[in-house]
Amino acid sequence: MLEEFDESRQRLQTDYFDLYQVHFPDPDTPISETAEVMRGFYQKGVIKAVGVSNYSVEQMREFMKYCPLHSCQPQYSMFVRDIENDIVPFCLDKKIAIISYAPLYSGILTGKFFFTETKIPDDVNRKMKRKDLEEPRFSINKDTLFKLKEIAFSYGKTLAQLVINWNFNQKGITSAIVGSRRVSQLEDNLGSVGWKVSEEDLRTIEDILAERLSKIEKLEEKV
Repeated sequence: MLEEFDESRQRLQTDYFDLYQVHFPDPDTPISETAEVMRGFYQKGVIKAVGVSNYSVEQMREFMKYCPLHSCQPQYSMFVRDIENDIVPFCLDKKIAIISYAPLYSGILTGKFFFTETKIPDDVNRKMKRKDLEEPRFSINKDTLFKLKEIAFSYGKTLAQLVINWNFNQKGITSAIVGSRRVSQLEDNLGSVGWKVSEEDLRTIEDILAERLSKIEKLEEKV
């Protein structure tokens, strides 16, 4: 960890990092050990804020016994909302910033796999979400995204822009990390800021997402 930290500083030609995060809890390393190393960096001033990613509430509690914690980076999107149950309330209570990742759910929430001829990549990300790209979930998701797309259109925005806007305006979310492979994608993503969705439309979005979840839960009951 120390070696990787120094290599990162050298590559970026900097003396310190504004934010340095543990990407994933290491099952072979005690959380206390990782936290103490991060505390050392923080006390030396070579990192200005300490963060963790993919940590549960229990793991964050353990981490905080040995080191201050300023940010948490969990996966969060319209289709993956587990953090609302425990992580969001915990972070709000402890004043820990939440930086969400995968707000577009590996491109699924852009609608490109449902409304265009875009080929679904055979990569790890899409394999992990294969259920949502195959029937019977495919049709349920397509219907959901079509309804959301209509709301986006009413604002003169793309579906992706609506989805990202919704994400970073949810309770507890400080920022959202959005991946871009092309300049056109980056430009489209930037269109997600500088505007607001009305309270009425936010309620409609919640209804749409709740309907999707209900249909999926009924499918799983049949299995």
